[in-house]
Amino acid sequence: MKKALALLILLFITQHFTYCFDSCDWQTIGFVSSSNGINLRDQPSLEGKKIAVIPFWEPVAICTINAKEATIDGVWGSWVKARYKQMEGYVFDPYLAKSEVFAGDDPDYRLSLEHDGCGRTDFDPTLNWYGIYEEGEQYILKSVEINMERDSQSEGIPMHTNLPQESVFLIASKTPLQTNQSLGKINPQSETCMGCGRLYPGQTRRIFLQKEKGIISHKTLNAIGTVNSIVCEEYTHCLDIENYQLRCSELNYDQSSHQNLSPIIYQGKNSLAELVWYGDLNSDNELDLIFVVYRMEGGHYTLLMSDSNVSKQLKRVAMTFWGCD
Repeated sequence: MKKALALLILLFITQHFTYCFDSCDWQTIGFVSSSNGINLRDQPSLEGKKIAVIPFWEPVAICTINAKEATIDGVWGSWVKARYKQMEGYVFDPYLAKSEVFAGDDPDYRLSLEHDGCGRTDFDPTLNWYGIYEEGEQYILKSVEINMERDSQSEGIPMHTNLPQESVFLIASKTPLQTNQSLGKINPQSETCMGCGRLYPGQTRRIFLQKEKGIISHKTLNAIGTVNSIVCEEYTHCLDIENYQLRCSELNYDQSSHQNLSPIIYQGKNSLAELVWYGDLNSDNELDLIFVVYRMEGGHYTLLMSDSNVSKQLKRVAMTFWGCD
């Protein structure tokens, strides 16, 4: 009788764990972020037999039920059940990018930050990747190769390039962009410091695209809104603002022809847009802009490029986010 009861209990436990694995919907997809690929093993440990090596950025369906925590070479993570093509086994999940791709309105562009281990995974290997670099008084666009490797110091998966110099921003485009030529002169006042490019209600700023032949494009940014009171928030500012708008026009501010950029830049309560970069990415002699809105959780970046369908207008083509939970 006792033996029969023990067998029933063992059968129940076996069926229970089998059900747990079979109950996975396999809807969670990870992308292999290690440039060397990752091993699919038949057991959740390094002692497990290698079934296959899954190449870089291949999609893998994963199941986190009964995941087994482990630390390998100083990197903490979990062994998770995985499906790749017709094979099933286990993979070590720190080398899978599971963050959503945070694209803007145009799937043919991406915007990202180099060495950012806390942001979203914006990598797409089918696009052409470039870095914006400072060289002397100019911004230069260079073609780069992207390497994504998880390390023990990062919460996410940082993006690196094959070039020794760190980029100001990383840009991806489906259409090849012209490289090794000036994107425009660097403004004497640094645009990459927090708060330098922030526009408060009532402020106006004029920006210019200057290349070898001189100024070839210019825009005026004008901020409006109602300041109600002073409410300090960490990483943001100390103003309670309503009806904030950031208007963009040609050099001489003309209210009848302005474009309100606020709806296409990330917005939140008391959000102020900050201009962090401008230049000419696609060589059309028109200004392209990058804004950031800082919030408690981090920075929301937006890339605006000239709209070929509407003269002198900007459109949102890519967004990204920086911040650790």
